[in-house]
Amino acid sequence: MTWLALLIKSGIVLVCFSLTCVDGFENLALRRPAWEQHPWPYTDKDYGSQNAVDGDYSDRSAAGGQCSISADNNYTEATWGVDLGEVVSISHIDIFYRTDNEKGPTAFTSRFAGFSLYVSNTTSKDDGHLCFHEIQNAVGTPSEDQRIQCPFHARYVIYYNERRPEVVYPSYYSQFAHSELCEIEVYGCRKSGYFGIDCNLRCPANCQEKRCNITTGYCLGCLPGYKDQSCKHICDKMTYGLECALKCSECRNGTSCHHVNGTCTHGCADGLYGD
Repeated sequence: MTWLALLIKSGIVLVCFSLTCVDGFENLALRRPAWEQHPWPYTDKDYGSQNAVDGDYSDRSAAGGQCSISADNNYTEATWGVDLGEVVSISHIDIFYRTDNEKGPTAFTSRFAGFSLYVSNTTSKDDGHLCFHEIQNAVGTPSEDQRIQCPFHARYVIYYNERRPEVVYPSYYSQFAHSELCEIEVYGCRKSGYFGIDCNLRCPANCQEKRCNITTGYCLGCLPGYKDQSCKHICDKMTYGLECALKCSECRNGTSCHHVNGTCTHGCADGLYGD
């Protein structure tokens, strides 16, 4: 399904020919490989993990066959994940949970409540960044439509929820853990070394691995010898290396060393030799 949307922002007209872009960002999860911890065990319905990244969620009911629904067998954990294919720069993640096409809040908020969202460079959430987790205390929360800011570089996005028997949850929470995702959209830049709403601005030259924040362009880390948010400045005198954390040795006449590798470019102090 394609359409033409004219998005006007700050006097700039952005033309989008599909539902997979927002302000120039691409939906990086669309039709990517997905998995879930406890898939629906029967063949009567297609509730597979791929349903959550197929771009189709006009019917958010179980009967519609457009949602990824986990097995309903008294599990204490529910995990779903998508492989974005490579490490990408993420801006935000949209989640559309099951509603059975009813006006929210619906009964399904009790199953959605308490969820966590991670991004990782492995298929384990424990290796990644926690983008969102909150224990909701009000009946009818959270909303079944979520937009979560998550400005990290990662390859995998992982949805997780749990219902531990030893934990006391708010009374309206479901007894067991569920994953009922009708769609997850991951927006950002696939092109390495770029940022901005159109993914057309280069990250500063001295960023580690050419990676920077997708919104601000600030480096996520500097190459050895450089400092500050955009890594434009060399280390202060008498320091060098990664994060400018190393101290210069005794160089001639108390001069500073090379800001990258620490060598005494003007020679050593009297009585010393070597780099």
